[in-house]
Amino acid sequence: MQLRVENLQMEFKQKTALNQVSFTIESGGLIGLIGPNGAGKSTLMKIVATLLKPTQGDILLDGKSIITNPQIIQRQLGYMPQQIPYVPQLSAVEYLRYLAALKGLPKEASDQQIQQLLSLLHLHDVQRQTLATFSGGMRQRVGLAAALLGDPKIIIVDEPSTGLDPIERISIRNLLSELAQDRIVILSTHIVSDIEAVASNLLLLRNGKLVFQGTADKLITTAQNRVWEYVIPLGQHPQDEDNVSELRQSQDGIHVRVVAEKQPTPEAIIVAPTLEDASLVVLEGK
Repeated sequence: MQLRVENLQMEFKQKTALNQVSFTIESGGLIGLIGPNGAGKSTLMKIVATLLKPTQGDILLDGKSIITNPQIIQRQLGYMPQQIPYVPQLSAVEYLRYLAALKGLPKEASDQQIQQLLSLLHLHDVQRQTLATFSGGMRQRVGLAAALLGDPKIIIVDEPSTGLDPIERISIRNLLSELAQDRIVILSTHIVSDIEAVASNLLLLRNGKLVFQGTADKLITTAQNRVWEYVIPLGQHPQDEDNVSELRQSQDGIHVRVVAEKQPTPEAIIVAPTLEDASLVVLEGK
């Protein structure tokens, strides 16, 4: 299965949300869509999910336009938006049954899948509680369960780690990585560590433009010889905070990690870049 985005443009009044975005992705690996808040990630995902129609451009699923024929992708799509819609008075299991009915899924088969998803996402013991009593993280997990109803072949999740604790974040990203083995899975996030270990390919958006597409290793090479580290005494602040990618306190002081083309201080030494360093280079033009 192949999804090809061609010259996508999206205008909102006087704002350009997407500017000539083009890329091709295929099933068989998780795609990480990275960018700061306001970069255009959610807009792009809503267009792929056929919830928005672009100003210009096209999206082709196996060569067929989903802009002119949205039902092509709708039949096999699971979409989890950033803000999870829910009905407060319904329980988790009632809500999922309601959505399964809207999707036209057979009741017996969908009930079995709902129980599997509730167990998989650690919601089985609270499935009879109303969604109004759920925490934000629990609602996120219900939203993911809703997206996975019907065993979709294309899964789009927008900022799924919102409200989740570290263990839940790891569990969900591993689940999505496993699902991506024979599906198209796109995970949008502004937290690089959420997809560092599982994404086979990365898309980086900045101000509505696609500024990088490729593997994590390829992205890291963009930051070679541009990441420095030096130590300052406890209680002091680094000279140029704008370029700092990490501050780490240790017994010998504060280790300052800086992304810069030139040596920031005489004591700074070149260190191997991380994916987060490289993302900073590309997304902020360091």
